[in-house]
Amino acid sequence: MVRLEQLSSLLIKFPVYPVTSNKVIWINKEWSEYCDNQDFKDLFCKRFSYIAEDYAFHDFMSLDTDSIKFAMTDCYGGLCVGRNAGGGRTGIVDGYQLKGIGRTYLVGQNADEMHGYGGQSFKSAIYEVINTVVFGHILPIGTINCVGLMYTGSQTSLEKDFSAGTTIPSPGAITVREVCLRPAHFLRAPYFIPRQECVFFLPTDIERTRQANKQLNDLFSDDKSVIRFLGDFLHNCASQLAFARVFRIAHGALSPSNIAFDGKWLDMTHVGFI
Repeated sequence: MVRLEQLSSLLIKFPVYPVTSNKVIWINKEWSEYCDNQDFKDLFCKRFSYIAEDYAFHDFMSLDTDSIKFAMTDCYGGLCVGRNAGGGRTGIVDGYQLKGIGRTYLVGQNADEMHGYGGQSFKSAIYEVINTVVFGHILPIGTINCVGLMYTGSQTSLEKDFSAGTTIPSPGAITVREVCLRPAHFLRAPYFIPRQECVFFLPTDIERTRQANKQLNDLFSDDKSVIRFLGDFLHNCASQLAFARVFRIAHGALSPSNIAFDGKWLDMTHVGFI
């Protein structure tokens, strides 16, 4: 199976800082037999507790600003990415993806507030973790595993206040999940306009897409291998979607960026039965 890490044209490096105030709420028992051990929770937090320099609510966290590490965010497109060009709030650290890490270089100039500040609400993260684990056992192909969840503070994310028509501070979270390759990684981000301070760090969207597709093709020995790769993807998608249709399961936001090339689903916040 092709891994995202093999496609360097899709990955953008950005600085992150350790957070000492985060708390581990949950670790997936299928990922580690030590998840209930306090020492292991401390090690988990130390390994994955990072936020981007540009995190909107960093004043409500305790940071170790003397230390710095570099995470990788992944570029992707498709019509459902809005004004961003991929992982606007995700970063890959130690082989796993952190969701809710703060604003990355891939947040577009014209992104709305909810899609541009880089955080993740604790409530949304809880929904996603529960749905990911439950439907990972129900669906025939499964879901991209969430391996852990960290609480970042009581005022470290935003939620919509529909009665007032505005946004309000709310508890935040960082989800730790597996890294995956998605069809969206090879699609343009048509509405993305980079922020002025980020232009230096990013390739043009055309160049990124061209290089990604070329690198993917170079990983295969011949045309039959490419056909087999795409055929396996379509077969798994057909199995997953047919099962979901029969049992009236709706992803709620299925798009090229919310399905992996092995057919597994991710970003499961809105999944449910209809």
